[in-house]
Amino acid sequence: MRIAVTDAPLTAVDRLTELLELRVEERGGRLFFGRDDEQFVLVLEEADSGLADELAAEFDLPVGLSDPVGTGGIALAHEQALRAVERARESGSGVVHFDEISRQGVLAFLARTDARAVALATLAPLTEHDAESGTALLTTTRTWLEHGGQFDATAQALGVHRHTVRSRIALAERLLGRDLSGFHARADLWAALLAVD
Repeated sequence: MRIAVTDAPLTAVDRLTELLELRVEERGGRLFFGRDDEQFVLVLEEADSGLADELAAEFDLPVGLSDPVGTGGIALAHEQALRAVERARESGSGVVHFDEISRQGVLAFLARTDARAVALATLAPLTEHDAESGTALLTTTRTWLEHGGQFDATAQALGVHRHTVRSRIALAERLLGRDLSGFHARADLWAALLAVD
């Protein structure tokens, strides 16, 4: 089964309730729903998970859909659906499946909640230098981190010489005031990059 959560604006509550009651009848008791404050919570069988897309399209609502779980996993699935509907609201997309969030990793998920301002401040020396000097320090640093700090692979990906990459990373370290040779500094910088995406 899966849990779906969608917003329930007052203007749509009656129509949404009517549609869901109709779907419950059609599915012979395989679908359950309830209203929780300003949200509807649905318990769906895997075969009925397309109902999330129907709700998003019909009512232009954000919908969060959990991973499939057994009966013992309902609380976890509800939490997943809540996180997914938050992301659907942020992105303006209809349905967000929790597995889309979890594939991005913990840092990506945590970074979206309240670290954006810190991330922007962390990256400001690079973005400001790029804007003032026409350089590509932020792009180079991101690509370098994506390639595990490998200069040759980064140079190949960017189409520049490896010494150019070394020079840019050295400048990024000076501007950031950080030694990027260690894991923690790289992880922190990577989290900042994810937070501003």
